[in-house]
Amino acid sequence: MATESPHERAVRFEAAGLVLEGRVLLPQTQTPVPGVVVCHPHPLYGGDLDNNVVVAVCAALESRGVAALRFNFRGVGQSQGEFDQGRGEQDDLRGALAFLAAQPEVDQARLGVAGYSFGAVVALAVGAGEGRVRALCAISAPLGGPQLPKPEEWGPKAKLLAVGDADPLAPLSSLERWAALVPPPLELRSFQEVDHFWADAEEELAATVGEFFSRSLGAPSLHSQSSI
Repeated sequence: MATESPHERAVRFEAAGLVLEGRVLLPQTQTPVPGVVVCHPHPLYGGDLDNNVVVAVCAALESRGVAALRFNFRGVGQSQGEFDQGRGEQDDLRGALAFLAAQPEVDQARLGVAGYSFGAVVALAVGAGEGRVRALCAISAPLGGPQLPKPEEWGPKAKLLAVGDADPLAPLSSLERWAALVPPPLELRSFQEVDHFWADAEEELAATVGEFFSRSLGAPSLHSQSSI
């Protein structure tokens, strides 16, 4: 499992009148860089910013020259407020996006959002209609929630759906049918023998997500810079 980077710092920011806690991870490269907000899974089932998938994805983003912000939704950890069934959590994400865009190291014209499970639903609900978001990633997204945008509302943003082929909560067959209705560009990646929790598979997933955002948002190549 990925560990926290020494380049990560604790932050607090406001969202809809609440103060939320987060961790921002900035790549050690020439700035400004693209930035991605990563949303954690369901808080009533133990989801928080230290989730294995969330931490791994943030580390992969940083290694590819993309700033990453993971945060706790309202009522989780040190974040103020209480769980709001995915409604207020959308305001939390909007606040996180505004905070990340305001960082001097981040290019506010190259922003993305990613989410895992419950966080994927929040990420899609906000990101599809958010003009400053250029790329979206949904990991193990349950598709039955009323808050999901209609497929045709996604528009021309870069989109990645990632799911394990053994996930009973986000069946691959349902994602395939849904993805067929979404406007391009869209990538659907399935992972063999992986269920909803990504145990021992989070690094492979994170590499896929990191590559997607690096390519979609035009991140600098850290490897090429280090060789100069």
